[in-house]
Amino acid sequence: MVPTRRKNTRRVAEALRDNGWIDDIHGEMTVELWMQCMRQWEAVETVEKDVTSSDRIEWKGADSGSYMARGTYRMLFLGSVRWSMSKPVWGSFSPMKCKMFAWLALKYRL
Repeated sequence: MVPTRRKNTRRVAEALRDNGWIDDIHGEMTVELWMQCMRQWEAVETVEKDVTSSDRIEWKGADSGSYMARGTYRMLFLGSVRWSMSKPVWGSFSPMKCKMFAWLALKYRL
């Protein structure tokens, strides 16, 4: 419906200016597609536009603003508390079933 080159290079502000996104639609349109476009147009028109803000996505999980899996993983554990007994249990060279037993025993979950 919209050429890939256009989708990948167009910014939101450019598409919203003078309803330019409508001109991007090409190809055969069914009645159902026209109805979807009309509903989309109505939804876009109701959004309050802030022309002073930048048209850019910034990832809050990294200082650089770029998405990185490492930052997402760190965000997953924000606020978690490290327990001093975890390293001796999981860092030992004992079999896994012994590690699991020790872990559950230390957590009072046997």
